[in-house]
Amino acid sequence: MMWRVFCFISLLALLPGCATLGKMAKVAANPDIQVGSNDHQPFHGGV
Repeated sequence: MMWRVFCFISLLALLPGCATLGKMAKVAANPDIQVGSNDHQPFHGGV
């Protein structure tokens, strides 16, 4: 019984990491995806 509880808790702990890796892979594949708000984006203006 304890083994099942341990496995369930382990799976719940790993799921957010999988979602994060999926998002990181999407951004790596397409660098044009905006990450964060407009305030946190680099400035591309000229002088």
